[in-house]
Amino acid sequence: MTPDENTPPVGKLLGQAKDHLGRIFAAETGLLRMDIQSAKRAAVMAAVFCCLAVLLALVSLLLLGMSFASALIALGLPPWVAQFVAGALLLVLGLVALLRAQAMVRHVTGLPARIFARLREDIDTVTQAAKSKDTP
Repeated sequence: MTPDENTPPVGKLLGQAKDHLGRIFAAETGLLRMDIQSAKRAAVMAAVFCCLAVLLALVSLLLLGMSFASALIALGLPPWVAQFVAGALLLVLGLVALLRAQAMVRHVTGLPARIFARLREDIDTVTQAAKSKDTP
């Protein structure tokens, strides 16, 4: 079996493969860096929404308490109704912010699984391509 003149030497092919793998590794590293930055931003936003939820919950509890006291004093006159409506509105907004923060935290905690799945997919693609070129 004589080597064909158009076939590059094995060393050159291995060098090209090394270069391609180096570029794939660099690209995956860049994607990992972007994923981590995105996760960091999402975690900061989740923390902001958690703080907002706690603040609104505290304010709503204060207003609901004031409305209850006003209700006991006034027995249903308009001042306590206004306080009750404002407290209930802030409580609903606090719950919405808390649910949004919970969804953001769930999204952030799934980061390693997505990265490993993408790396596994890349490895499988390279393996399949190598197998298909090995078989005549």
